[in-house]
Amino acid sequence: MFETLDESLKEALVQDINQWAPGIEIIAIRVTKPWIPKHIQQNFEEMESQWTEVLIAEQKQKVVEKSAETEWKKKNIEA
Repeated sequence: MFETLDESLKEALVQDINQWAPGIEIIAIRVTKPWIPKHIQQNFEEMESQWTEVLIAEQKQKVVEKSAETEWKKKNIEA
């Protein structure tokens, strides 16, 4: 059974309050999704895209370096 974030948070708070501050009662909790301005969201998505491109480029560079190292070792063994 899936619990919502509201239910999970309420349950955790109730447990902690019962232990640390008995007598306080949590009636309800509401977690709302924050509203993010469109331009900030677009900037974030662009940054994520650029970061992914950087990671891909780094991995490609590592592959090229390993390939070159392997070729160098093969030539040394053959010589």
